[in-house]
Amino acid sequence: MEKWRHNWDVFRTPYYSMDSMELALKDFKVATSLDTLDPVKFENMGDAYYYLTDYKASGNAYKKALTLDENNAGLYNNLGLTYLKQDIYDVAVVKFTKAIEINNQNATYYDNRAYAKTQLMDYMGAVEDYSNSIDLYAQDPEVYYRRGLLKLSLKDNFDACRDFKKAQEMGSEEAKAAIEEHCFMNKSGK
Repeated sequence: MEKWRHNWDVFRTPYYSMDSMELALKDFKVATSLDTLDPVKFENMGDAYYYLTDYKASGNAYKKALTLDENNAGLYNNLGLTYLKQDIYDVAVVKFTKAIEINNQNATYYDNRAYAKTQLMDYMGAVEDYSNSIDLYAQDPEVYYRRGLLKLSLKDNFDACRDFKKAQEMGSEEAKAAIEEHCFMNKSGK
Protein backbone atom coordinates (compact mmCIF):
# COMPACT_ATOMS: atom_id res chain seq x y z
CA MET A 1 0.00 0.00 0.00
CA GLU A 2 1.31 3.42 -0.95
CA LYS A 3 1.96 5.51 2.15
CA TRP A 4 1.73 8.90 0.42
CA ARG A 5 -0.63 10.40 -2.01
CA HIS A 6 -0.68 11.78 -5.49
CA ASN A 7 -3.00 14.75 -5.71
CA TRP A 8 -3.71 14.97 -9.44
CA ASP A 9 -6.93 15.52 -11.32
CA VAL A 10 -8.24 12.87 -13.69
CA PHE A 11 -6.05 12.68 -16.74
CA ARG A 12 -7.36 14.85 -19.53
CA THR A 13 -7.25 12.19 -22.22
CA PRO A 14 -9.62 9.49 -23.45
CA TYR A 15 -6.87 6.88 -23.07
CA TYR A 16 -6.93 6.98 -19.28
CA SER A 17 -10.19 5.12 -19.08
CA MET A 18 -8.82 2.49 -21.47
CA ASP A 19 -5.72 2.09 -19.35
CA SER A 20 -3.52 2.84 -22.36
CA MET A 21 -1.17 5.38 -20.89
CA GLU A 22 1.49 4.70 -23.54
CA LEU A 23 -0.88 6.04 -26.21
CA ALA A 24 -1.78 8.98 -24.03
CA LEU A 25 1.89 9.78 -23.51
CA LYS A 26 2.39 9.93 -27.28
CA ASP A 27 -0.46 12.44 -27.47
CA PHE A 28 1.03 14.51 -24.65
CA LYS A 29 4.40 14.58 -26.39
CA VAL A 30 2.75 15.89 -29.55
CA ALA A 31 0.68 18.41 -27.58
CA THR A 32 3.71 19.78 -25.72
CA SER A 33 5.71 20.08 -28.94
CA LEU A 34 2.88 22.06 -30.55
CA ASP A 35 2.25 24.29 -27.52
CA THR A 36 5.34 24.83 -25.38
CA LEU A 37 3.66 27.44 -23.17
CA ASP A 38 0.78 25.47 -21.66
CA PRO A 39 1.73 24.12 -18.21
CA VAL A 40 -1.28 21.80 -18.13
CA LYS A 41 0.02 19.86 -21.11
CA PHE A 42 3.36 19.32 -19.38
CA GLU A 43 1.59 18.39 -16.15
CA ASN A 44 -0.48 15.81 -18.04
CA MET A 45 2.68 14.42 -19.61
CA GLY A 46 4.24 14.24 -16.14
CA ASP A 47 1.18 12.39 -14.86
CA ALA A 48 1.43 9.88 -17.70
CA TYR A 49 5.12 9.25 -17.06
CA TYR A 50 4.36 8.87 -13.36
CA TYR A 51 1.63 6.35 -14.10
CA LEU A 52 4.12 4.45 -16.29
CA THR A 53 6.68 4.56 -13.42
CA ASP A 54 9.21 6.66 -15.32
CA TYR A 55 9.74 8.99 -12.38
CA LYS A 56 12.72 10.84 -13.77
CA ALA A 57 10.84 11.76 -16.97
CA SER A 58 7.78 12.58 -14.88
CA GLY A 59 9.85 14.94 -12.74
CA ASN A 60 11.30 16.64 -15.82
CA ALA A 61 7.80 17.24 -17.20
CA TYR A 62 6.63 18.67 -13.86
CA LYS A 63 9.71 20.92 -13.72
CA LYS A 64 8.87 22.26 -17.19
CA ALA A 65 5.28 22.88 -16.09
CA LEU A 66 6.60 24.75 -13.04
CA THR A 67 8.66 27.07 -15.24
CA LEU A 68 5.34 28.07 -16.81
CA ASP A 69 3.25 28.05 -13.61
CA GLU A 70 5.62 28.63 -10.70
CA ASN A 71 2.92 29.05 -8.04
CA ASN A 72 1.18 25.72 -8.59
CA ALA A 73 1.26 23.86 -5.28
CA GLY A 74 -0.06 20.66 -6.87
CA LEU A 75 2.85 20.57 -9.28
CA TYR A 76 5.34 20.89 -6.43
CA ASN A 77 3.54 18.06 -4.63
CA ASN A 78 3.66 15.87 -7.73
CA LEU A 79 7.34 16.69 -8.25
CA GLY A 80 8.00 15.75 -4.63
CA LEU A 81 6.35 12.40 -5.24
CA THR A 82 8.70 11.69 -8.12
CA TYR A 83 11.61 12.21 -5.72
CA LEU A 84 9.96 9.92 -3.16
CA LYS A 85 9.71 7.19 -5.78
CA GLN A 86 13.43 7.61 -6.47
CA ASP A 87 14.27 7.54 -2.71
CA ILE A 88 15.59 11.12 -2.82
CA TYR A 89 13.85 12.14 0.38
CA ASP A 90 15.68 15.38 1.18
CA VAL A 91 14.70 16.90 -2.17
CA ALA A 92 11.16 15.56 -1.76
CA VAL A 93 10.89 17.45 1.55
CA VAL A 94 11.96 20.66 -0.20
CA LYS A 95 9.30 20.23 -2.90
CA PHE A 96 6.53 19.41 -0.41
CA THR A 97 7.59 22.41 1.69
CA LYS A 98 7.21 24.63 -1.37
CA ALA A 99 3.74 23.18 -1.99
CA ILE A 100 2.82 23.97 1.63
CA GLU A 101 4.19 27.50 1.34
CA ILE A 102 1.86 28.08 -1.61
CA ASN A 103 -1.14 26.27 -0.10
CA ASN A 104 -0.99 25.39 3.59
CA GLN A 105 -4.59 24.16 3.61
CA ASN A 106 -4.02 20.83 1.84
CA ALA A 107 -3.62 17.92 4.25
CA THR A 108 -2.13 15.71 1.54
CA TYR A 109 0.95 17.91 1.23
CA TYR A 110 1.63 17.54 4.96
CA ASP A 111 1.08 13.77 4.75
CA ASN A 112 3.55 13.45 1.90
CA ARG A 113 6.17 15.59 3.64
CA ALA A 114 5.68 13.58 6.84
CA TYR A 115 6.38 10.39 4.92
CA ALA A 116 9.58 11.87 3.44
CA LYS A 117 10.67 13.12 6.86
CA THR A 118 10.05 9.67 8.30
CA GLN A 119 12.41 8.20 5.70
CA LEU A 120 15.01 10.76 6.81
CA MET A 121 14.39 9.75 10.45
CA ASP A 122 13.07 13.22 11.31
CA TYR A 123 10.35 11.69 13.45
CA MET A 124 9.48 14.83 15.38
CA GLY A 125 9.10 16.79 12.13
CA ALA A 126 6.93 14.01 10.72
CA VAL A 127 4.71 14.00 13.83
CA GLU A 128 4.29 17.75 13.45
CA ASP A 129 3.31 17.36 9.80
CA TYR A 130 0.80 14.61 10.58
CA SER A 131 -0.64 16.83 13.33
CA ASN A 132 -1.04 19.66 10.82
CA SER A 133 -2.73 17.23 8.45
CA ILE A 134 -5.14 16.13 11.17
CA ASP A 135 -5.94 19.76 11.97
CA LEU A 136 -6.99 20.21 8.35
CA TYR A 137 -8.69 16.86 7.80
CA ALA A 138 -9.38 14.75 10.86
CA GLN A 139 -11.28 11.94 9.09
CA ASP A 140 -8.34 9.83 7.88
CA PRO A 141 -7.58 6.94 10.25
CA GLU A 142 -4.34 6.18 8.38
CA VAL A 143 -2.84 9.51 9.49
CA TYR A 144 -3.62 8.81 13.15
CA TYR A 145 -2.14 5.34 12.78
CA ARG A 146 1.07 6.59 11.14
CA ARG A 147 1.45 9.36 13.73
CA GLY A 148 0.98 6.72 16.44
CA LEU A 149 3.80 4.63 14.96
CA LEU A 150 6.09 7.63 15.00
CA LYS A 151 5.18 8.41 18.59
CA LEU A 152 6.13 4.84 19.48
CA SER A 153 9.52 5.46 17.89
CA LEU A 154 9.84 8.57 20.06
CA LYS A 155 8.96 6.51 23.17
CA ASP A 156 5.69 8.40 23.65
CA ASN A 157 3.59 5.28 24.17
CA PHE A 158 0.66 7.04 25.85
CA ASP A 159 0.05 9.41 22.93
CA ALA A 160 0.79 6.64 20.45
CA CYS A 161 -1.95 4.53 22.00
CA ARG A 162 -4.37 7.47 21.90
CA ASP A 163 -3.69 7.81 18.16
CA PHE A 164 -4.12 4.07 17.64
CA LYS A 165 -7.40 4.16 19.57
CA LYS A 166 -8.70 7.03 17.45
CA ALA A 167 -7.69 5.22 14.24
CA GLN A 168 -9.33 2.01 15.46
CA GLU A 169 -12.55 3.90 16.24
CA MET A 170 -12.47 5.07 12.63
CA GLY A 171 -12.15 1.49 11.39
CA SER A 172 -8.41 0.85 11.07
CA GLU A 173 -7.54 -2.82 11.47
CA GLU A 174 -3.84 -1.94 11.58
CA ALA A 175 -4.49 0.33 14.55
CA LYS A 176 -6.42 -2.44 16.29
CA ALA A 177 -3.41 -4.74 15.92
CA ALA A 178 -1.09 -1.99 17.18
CA ILE A 179 -3.24 -1.54 20.29
CA GLU A 180 -3.10 -5.26 21.00
CA GLU A 181 0.67 -5.24 20.61
CA HIS A 182 1.68 -1.96 22.25
CA CYS A 183 -1.07 -0.64 24.48
CA PHE A 184 -2.31 -1.63 27.92
CA MET A 185 -5.95 -1.53 26.93
CA ASN A 186 -8.40 -4.35 26.65
CA LYS A 187 -8.80 -6.09 23.31
CA SER A 188 -11.66 -3.82 22.23
CA GLY A 189 -9.38 -0.77 22.51
CA LYS A 190 -11.47 0.87 25.25
